Amino acid sequence: MASRAPSPLALALAPEAAGARIHEGFRRLAECVSDSAMCMLDPQGRVLIWNYGAERTHGYRAEEIVGRHLSCFYVPEDIARRVPTEHIQCVAKNGYLAGEGWRVRKNGSRFWASVVMTALRERDGSLLGFAHLARDVTGHRQATERAWATAVHVEGLSWASLSALPEQICVLDGDGTIVLTNRAWDQAALAKGADPARCGAGRNYLQICRAAMGRSAEGATKAAAGIESVLQGALPRFTLDYPCPSPERTAWFQLSVMPLRRPQSGAVIRHFDITDRAVLAKKLHRSEAFYGALLENAADVAAILAPDGTIRYQHPACACLLGFTPTELVGRQIFEFVHPDDLDAVRTLLRNCLRRPHLRHSAEYRFQDKHGAWLVLESRVRSLVSNPVVAGIVMNSRDITHARRARKALLERQDTLEHDRDELRLLATQLFRDQEDGYRRVAADLRDNLALRVAALALEAGTLASRGASALAVQAGLHSLQDSAATLGYDLCRIADGLRPSVLAHLGVGVALRDRCAEFARKTGIPVHYSHRGLSSHIPQEIAACLYRTTEHVLDGIVKHGGAERVSLTVSKTAAGLRLTIRYNDAGRQPQDVQPNSSLDLLKMQERLRAVNGSLSIRSRHRHRKEIVALVPLVFPADRPRTIGNGTNLIP
Repeated sequence: MASRAPSPLALALAPEAAGARIHEGFRRLAECVSDSAMCMLDPQGRVLIWNYGAERTHGYRAEEIVGRHLSCFYVPEDIARRVPTEHIQCVAKNGYLAGEGWRVRKNGSRFWASVVMTALRERDGSLLGFAHLARDVTGHRQATERAWATAVHVEGLSWASLSALPEQICVLDGDGTIVLTNRAWDQAALAKGADPARCGAGRNYLQICRAAMGRSAEGATKAAAGIESVLQGALPRFTLDYPCPSPERTAWFQLSVMPLRRPQSGAVIRHFDITDRAVLAKKLHRSEAFYGALLENAADVAAILAPDGTIRYQHPACACLLGFTPTELVGRQIFEFVHPDDLDAVRTLLRNCLRRPHLRHSAEYRFQDKHGAWLVLESRVRSLVSNPVVAGIVMNSRDITHARRARKALLERQDTLEHDRDELRLLATQLFRDQEDGYRRVAADLRDNLALRVAALALEAGTLASRGASALAVQAGLHSLQDSAATLGYDLCRIADGLRPSVLAHLGVGVALRDRCAEFARKTGIPVHYSHRGLSSHIPQEIAACLYRTTEHVLDGIVKHGGAERVSLTVSKTAAGLRLTIRYNDAGRQPQDVQPNSSLDLLKMQERLRAVNGSLSIRSRHRHRKEIVALVPLVFPADRPRTIGNGTNLIP
């Protein structure tokens, strides 16, 4: 295979995807590992990520291998014995597997590989996939096997060949005694401060392992048990990874034990420095924890779509957001879950993404979860169709359902407040106008009527005093003054009753309403049928005044709009409070013309009733039959404010 400069890791997911953050860790680790095959597998053992070292080692390009099963790397004999499946199950259960074995390249050639597999999990323990690291050690194995084959025949043993190898090698006889060591073995002993003679030829290696103390005691005991099993024929081979701490660093070695071929008995032990591989595996574990935490707390859910909208990949976090597992979504089109009214928006989003792949695009739409509920999702997409590994559209989605509802509720509340503010402004304006009109009417009556009449009385009294009239004329003048004074007093009472009827305070709301209805019928000629039931004289003044003013507003409205032929007014006491019902026929207006909040008169009545915790309803019966009902509870809320502004009473 032609050599070329190492290229960055070819990813099956784009770094922009929140669900693909753990793949960024693989990319960073693999950029400096160009001589090892690194790939990531999904939980079923299919290839998701493929780096240049893997392409150089196995012969497959990324677009050829992504999606294929791990078993395509194994020799047929291992596939027949279901070795790939056993390895995946072992790593899924134990979290880690390391070993060596034959592997197959794309062209069918075999090579001896040193393999490390690590399970990738989220914090809750769910399996994300596997990290697979393979290294071609065929050259080392061939050199070692040549040395081992030479060691089988003592007469042809070449110590120089063994000493040329970088691995620490020794040959044991059948009972575990060291027969031969190479130069690397002796140099390692010296580096550790040990006497090569105490761990060289003639020493029993099993006893040396069992006599180990300190932090290495546990590993040495396992090594002795494994070596003994190989010597006895119980195991065809034994491998153990163990740490070797030193003041400068902690090195990692792999112990490999293989039996000698007959007719000689014994075993060959090899110690190989795997510190680089162990450090890389440790980094992978840290990346798993780090990116697993990011994925667990990510607000976005990542997916990869084909250009036609088919879901090719879905991050496992979708189970929390959408209720679906990735296998339930992969292979289906996203349009199956989008609300019919939002299909055009999603199609436009994908089209724009394909037309402008250099930009990020976003859209909001409704998505149906597994339970049938509609979620509002905000998705940001970017096209990576030109990437031969991804060949799709990366989509990050987050749930904004609650945010959308809160925003809608806030806007509705703002609209309501704006509407209420406008109504209050109109009401305040009308109240000021009504107040000024009342002041003007009272002033006109006092100035134009009562003041002139008082002046006339004064003139008449002066006339009587100045002229020498007879007693009969004086008596007639006095009678005239008495009649004028009585009329003046009546008009003063009328003006006062216009401001607040005295009959309301002295005789109650029932009598006051009866008199008001009689006066209305006398002035307008419209007959009024009045009745009341269950009224008592102990009705609070606020409630009595409210019902009286409400009746005045309705009767004034009937006069203003005209067309009424008869009026019926009933006041009754119910369990809910006092009920005022006014019915009249209005042939001149349509039913839709009389609606709550449609005029300032109605708004004033509503606010007046609201001041005593009452309510107002308006209904149309038949075509021109109107019914206005005011309901006021007899218990006035103690905590309800009865004044506004500077203490002005709400009810005059």
